Amino acid sequence: MHVAKGKLCNRVVTVLRDTGCNGVVIKKSLVSIDCFLDDYQTCVLSDGSSVKVPIAIITIDSPYYQGEVKAWCMEQPLYDVIIGNIDGAREPYDPDISPSQAKTRDNPYPKLKNPGSIKDVISIEDIEHKQQSDASLSKLRQYVAEGRDFEKTSGTKNSFALPTLDQLPFKKDDNGIYLEVTDLVKFLKENQIDTDAKIIKKQNIIREVAKYKDRLYEEADGTRIPISSIFRYLFSHFDDFRVCAELCNDVIEHCTSKSQTPPLQKTHWSLYEKLKATVFTPNQIEIHTVIKETDLEFLDTN
Repeated sequence: MHVAKGKLCNRVVTVLRDTGCNGVVIKKSLVSIDCFLDDYQTCVLSDGSSVKVPIAIITIDSPYYQGEVKAWCMEQPLYDVIIGNIDGAREPYDPDISPSQAKTRDNPYPKLKNPGSIKDVISIEDIEHKQQSDASLSKLRQYVAEGRDFEKTSGTKNSFALPTLDQLPFKKDDNGIYLEVTDLVKFLKENQIDTDAKIIKKQNIIREVAKYKDRLYEEADGTRIPISSIFRYLFSHFDDFRVCAELCNDVIEHCTSKSQTPPLQKTHWSLYEKLKATVFTPNQIEIHTVIKETDLEFLDTN
């Protein structure tokens, strides 16, 4: 359809050029009362029905017609103004567009001011250099290196992530923190060494984890393992895979580094249970609970 913007009584209106119409149709609510004539005409619609409507003399300024015209006034036409095949009407393919109308047509939306890419202002290397040379971050970098907690002004404490756990691409859904089975298999295979005691197979992992209390579950995009089942699997295979031993030792060291009593050997199961109860966030795993020695089970190694 050929639709353009126009003016009717100094109001912006939508104008349709309709070659199937033999007159002009105007939305009645747009016509001033003093423009109406004391006259009515019967219009025959495209479906063969007829309607009796009032007549008005109005002035139109549009790409398809400019000037005064006698129009039928209807309550709810499809467009504010419909121009049919009347004397002086331009063809649908040949509207008379003024320079201002052409500008509006070609650029209907104003361009946003775009500062350009950040790469035009500063490079990634510059950002890294600024971060490394920022003295205000030195204390935070020291805390990360030492695995220490830091205290907020509100008095709450946060712990930094365990570096080893950052290798696992944890995600979060309505059920909590999880890991895709394929991601776990990929992680284990990428870190597998010749002296590992077992062969890594996806079906073996699924079969084993399915027996755990928290099991695993299926979604449209694949099989997901809850965080609790992930840690149970890692600790269960402490002696089978070097990467499991390294990750578990990292967790053990983190949990016991603040102990004021001589370190004793903890059972893997007690550590697993404690870790299971802690709060984790995807890809930035944090242990928020300070584990006390009295909270752990110990093995008497003497």
